[in-house]
Amino acid sequence: MHGTLKHSHDAPPHPGNIDSDLEIDVATFKAEHPEGETPAWESCGRIVSQERADFFEFVACNIVFASIALVVLFARSKRLRALQARQLAARIGVIRGTSAGQR
Repeated sequence: MHGTLKHSHDAPPHPGNIDSDLEIDVATFKAEHPEGETPAWESCGRIVSQERADFFEFVACNIVFASIALVVLFARSKRLRALQARQLAARIGVIRGTSAGQR
């Protein structure tokens, strides 16, 4: 049973399934295993096109998160540089936004 499994005509394999070449005798399988049980030796079926789409979705989400993080980083850096410049100007007595005659 473990080495040679046959497909039943009731359950044709999905064409994009990696495990589509695995032959399973559904009647024998159902007799030996309770409903809903996945045997430890059998992998879950994978659909290649779905796995590929999930991977690219994962990559796209990571790119979006990285882009948001970089925008926040640069905005924070710009704000911090401006704050430090104002502190330095206040420390050395340079007043911004006033004419030279007023002090």
